[in-house]
Amino acid sequence: AQLDPKRSDAGADVAQLLFATTALVPPDIAVAAAVEGIGSDPLTQALPYLQVPAMSRRSRRDVAHTKQVLAELREAVASACGTDVPAPVRIRRFGLRQLLTLLLVGLFMFALVPLLTSVDYAQLWASISSATWWLVLLALLAGQLAFIPQGTAMMSAVGRAIPLRPMTILQPAIAFISFAVPGVAGRVAMEGSFLYKFGIAPAVAVTKGAVDAFSGFLVQAAILVMALLTGQLLRPASTDSGSSASDSGSGTSWLVIALIVALAVATVVVVLKVPKLHDRVVPQIRSAWQALAEVFRSPRLALGLLGSQLAVQLLWGLGLWLALLSLGVHLNVIACTAVVVATSLLQGVIPVPGGIGVSEAVLSAFLVPLGVSPEVAMGAAVIWRVATFYLPAIEGFVASKYLSSRGYL
Repeated sequence: AQLDPKRSDAGADVAQLLFATTALVPPDIAVAAAVEGIGSDPLTQALPYLQVPAMSRRSRRDVAHTKQVLAELREAVASACGTDVPAPVRIRRFGLRQLLTLLLVGLFMFALVPLLTSVDYAQLWASISSATWWLVLLALLAGQLAFIPQGTAMMSAVGRAIPLRPMTILQPAIAFISFAVPGVAGRVAMEGSFLYKFGIAPAVAVTKGAVDAFSGFLVQAAILVMALLTGQLLRPASTDSGSSASDSGSGTSWLVIALIVALAVATVVVVLKVPKLHDRVVPQIRSAWQALAEVFRSPRLALGLLGSQLAVQLLWGLGLWLALLSLGVHLNVIACTAVVVATSLLQGVIPVPGGIGVSEAVLSAFLVPLGVSPEVAMGAAVIWRVATFYLPAIEGFVASKYLSSRGYL
C-alpha cells in the first residue's frame, strides 16, 4: 500500500487485477464484471498497462497463453469503454538478466578502475607523442588489410563465387553499421541485402552468417589454447633497452583474467543447466555446427574459411604488435594475437555499443600481466582500436555509400 499513490499505479493495479481474473473466467466476462464494479474510466486508464511486462510472474504462471489473453483483454476493454486501443506504456521489468548484467559491469569496474587510476595520463600522452609513427602507420595498415580475409571467409561460408572487391568493401560498411546500430540486427540486414543481389535467399544468408561467426569462434579458441600450451603468455615483454617492462598493476589485471575464466565457466554451466537458455542456445549452436559440417565436406571451402579466419586474427595481432613496437615494447606476435582474441571474446559480453572505452581498458588489462606498463598498454590499446574499429567505422560510411550507388545494397 502507498500513502500517496500515483495515477499510473492505480492503472497498473487495475490491469493486474483484470488479468488475474482471467485465470478463473474468460476475458469478456472479466471485463463485463470490471465495468459493472468500477466503471469504464479506471479501465480506460488501465488499458495501456495490459502488457506482459506489467504482469507479475505469479499471475503469468496462473494464466495460460499470456500474450493472447492480454490481446483479448485490450480489445474487450476498448470495446466496452468505447475507445481505441492505445500504444502500450514502455515498461522494463528488472529481472535476473538485468541483475546479472549490472553485477558483471560492477565486477569489471571494480577490477579496471584501479588499473585506469594508476595510469599516468601525462606519461601516456608523452609515450604516444614519441611513438615511431611509421610503425603506427603499419599498425593502421594491418587493421585495414584484415578486410580482405574477412571477405574471403564470408565467401567460403556462402560457398559461392562472389567478386572479391565488393565483398572486401562490404567489411568496413559492416563495421560502420555495427557502430551505428549496436547489436547484430544491422549486420544481418546488410549482409542479407548484399548476398540477395547475388541470388542468395535471406534465410540462407542468416545461416551462412552464423557459420562465419562460429568458425571465427573456433579459430579464436584454438589460438588461445595454443598460446597457453606453448607458454607464449608467460614470456614478459621487453623494452628497447632490453629490460623487462614494468609489471605494476598486474594483480588487478590477473583479477580481470580470473573473472573472465569464471564467467566463461559460469556461462557454460548456466546454458547447460537452465532449461530456457538450453532450449534457446543449444539448438542454434547445433544448427551452426551442422551448417559448418556441410562447409567442411569441401576441403577447399574449409581451408578457405578457417585460413581466412586465422589470417584475420593474425593481422589484428600484428597490428597490436606493431602498436607496442612503435612505443618501444617488444612482445611476441602470438601473445599479442591471444590478447586480441581474449578482448574480442569479452567485448561481446560487455553491454556497451561497440565496446567503446571498455575494449581499450580490457586490452590494457591483458597487456599489463605480460610486463607492459599501464601507460604503454593504454597507448597501444588506443592505436590498435583506431586501426581496427574507429578508422574502419569512418571508412565504412563511404563504403556503404559506394555499395549503394553501385546497386550492391
